[in-house]
Amino acid sequence: FMKKFNKKELAEKIRKHSGELIIAIVVLVLFVLLLSGSIPFFGELFNKDTEPITEETTSGEETTNLGNEITEPTEYPYWKPISYNGLSDVGSFRGRDVWVNGSTVYYSCGTAGQLVLNGNTWDPVRWKGVNTYIVGRYVWTDGTNVYYSGPADGSFDFPRPIAHYVLNGDTWEKKTWNGLTDFYGDCIWTDGTNVYYSKGAKHYVLNDGTWEEKTWNGLTNFSGSNVWTDGSKMYYSDGSVHYVLNGNTWEGKTWNGLNGTSVSGIDIWTDGTNVYYSGDKQSNQWKLDTETDTWNKITWIWENTTYKPQFTGEYVWTDGTHVYYSDGPWYYVLVCEP
Repeated sequence: FMKKFNKKELAEKIRKHSGELIIAIVVLVLFVLLLSGSIPFFGELFNKDTEPITEETTSGEETTNLGNEITEPTEYPYWKPISYNGLSDVGSFRGRDVWVNGSTVYYSCGTAGQLVLNGNTWDPVRWKGVNTYIVGRYVWTDGTNVYYSGPADGSFDFPRPIAHYVLNGDTWEKKTWNGLTDFYGDCIWTDGTNVYYSKGAKHYVLNDGTWEEKTWNGLTNFSGSNVWTDGSKMYYSDGSVHYVLNGNTWEGKTWNGLNGTSVSGIDIWTDGTNVYYSGDKQSNQWKLDTETDTWNKITWIWENTTYKPQFTGEYVWTDGTHVYYSDGPWYYVLVCEP
């Protein structure tokens, strides 16, 4: 019943069909591998239960590889891009002109815009008493009331008349000061107890609605815009000149780490925990170690962006909860934790 082949005939048939036999074996092996998911890309086409590919990070955690999908940084803090509505006609929106009254956030830049933040939208606000005159950098507080001391016409041209207002609800009412009348709000500072004005050799302390002359020891010619705090002490920084306030005396201060870096106090800011100095470029970013009085150079992480702003601390602001950087049209929020 079975045809019997002799050895020579069998060998000849194998030789003639060896190529087809090898190809058939290779195809069979590949097919088995595809079905088993051993080759991930094709395995996902045939096996719906195939798990996503995972990679191990330097911290030992596993992260899912989602191909071209953009994922958030795994290091904190980092700057995350955000977008606002209502700024299309504002022009150069900068954080230095953002100010807060209680829980309400405003942006005021003279005729360029008077806005209030509602959720993610900047809505126009029309003040009573004045409207286009207010410029945010000249708005200040004594801890009770909010005041404006700045250009009377909202312009930035010199010379310019100075106006003083106090905010009452949604109305800016004219304010008359005693002792000092010729001053701008951007040179006003506080040590947490008293409110001071410092500009050049002119120094005053606010006492029950009256500005009284103030005499400092150690440092007598400075601007209040460059006074800053680490949450405990008061400092003054301008270029390579640094002082710390001890009672009524400004004492010379030597910082570690700066290596000749020029520092301006107006560009020093805090996220509520740490103190930073942000100069006018990415390579001029520093974090203060308050335990060792050392400024350490840092590199900020920017999520999902090929553009990194010049990043100056003067444009950093807070709504009391989050920290933001605004230098229109670039807007970011600082993410400090997952």
